[in-house]
Amino acid sequence: MVHAVADVVCGRYEVHQFTYLGSILTYDCELDNEVQQRVKLASAAFGRLSHRVFLNRNLTTTTKVAVYKAICISVLYGCETWTPYCRHIKALEAFHMRCLKSILGTRWWHKVTHVETRHRAADIDTAEHMLLQRQLRWIGHVIRMPSYRLPQRLLYG
Repeated sequence: MVHAVADVVCGRYEVHQFTYLGSILTYDCELDNEVQQRVKLASAAFGRLSHRVFLNRNLTTTTKVAVYKAICISVLYGCETWTPYCRHIKALEAFHMRCLKSILGTRWWHKVTHVETRHRAADIDTAEHMLLQRQLRWIGHVIRMPSYRLPQRLLYG
């Protein structure tokens, strides 16, 4: 699905924001809308599964975290090409911790640190670590590509 926000300038369209295959591309290459949209979609998926999976007392924490990783961490799809700023990482980390605390049944007044929350959730990594891991994995693929491939030519160009 392709969706664009455009203005007509001198008889031609000037596109400011363009959605292609679920990714939001902007004329100034900002990630703000992209990260916001990804967090919104992952939050909706988390909400749809919350009563059936995440708040279900019959499931173990390991199972809940595995479902969370499979469904909600898909918010990072395509992050290999991102150049995030601290505000983007903080937004992703805030969503990540909010979900983990909900899975564990931890509230703010319990005074549990983020490190302890991640440890209780089967030693899950931070959002920043997962993002960097995916970017490094992609770089490894690009480095091993033949020299005529476009991604490698762009990397070394």
